[in-house]
Amino acid sequence: MELSVLDRAIQFHGGAGVSHGKPLAEMYAYQRVVRIGEGADEVHRETVAKLELTRQRERRTQRLAS
Repeated sequence: MELSVLDRAIQFHGGAGVSHGKPLAEMYAYQRVVRIGEGADEVHRETVAKLELTRQRERRTQRLAS
């Protein structure tokens, strides 16, 4: 959310939004690093989905075998 707000503010200010006189570019860069540090959300969701699908497949196989 913060990146979206900062991006809109930078767009609003145009070239001045990324100038050294405004803190917007620095704030955007900081928030981007924080987001990267938190991990890739898409990768996490994909990993959880794969694990859950494997677990469900194994349960189904066990039920059919018994």
